Amino acid sequence: MPGRVGTACGIIARDSRPCGVPEVLIASNLSPGTGRLRFLCGTLLAGSVLAAGCGRDGTIEFGGPVEAGAALTVAEVLDPSHAEGEEVVVTGSISEVCRSAGCWFVVRQVAGGRNHEVLVDLEARTWRVPRSVQGRTALVAGRLVGETPDRRLVATALEIR
Repeated sequence: MPGRVGTACGIIARDSRPCGVPEVLIASNLSPGTGRLRFLCGTLLAGSVLAAGCGRDGTIEFGGPVEAGAALTVAEVLDPSHAEGEEVVVTGSISEVCRSAGCWFVVRQVAGGRNHEVLVDLEARTWRVPRSVQGRTALVAGRLVGETPDRRLVATALEIR
């Protein structure tokens, strides 16, 4: 039986497709009085899952394809030579995912014996990533916000392999 991915807002998502895009089910044994909120959460989660493309090789895409040839390392993105507002592409391993709504995740790379991490913010988008993508490789296009060390990347396109 497929594994359980998460239970946000009374939504049960199971990792049932080969690419890791969850099958979404609405839990029926939930207390009355919060149906509208659950319906909204279910609609948002289902919309995010449906908006994701699922390739035969297990790749998940949000917002269209990302140009891998232009990818920077996480350490390069954190370097002060890259200005706030600059559009960049970064690649790395997904080390942490928002547990409540999947609205952010952390991309990590180890270089020179040091961990380099950048937070990827999906708040401006309707995309949500399931926790099952933790440990997979992400290729993220986005806009840099903030200064080092509090820099983050606001995603405009995302590919999870």
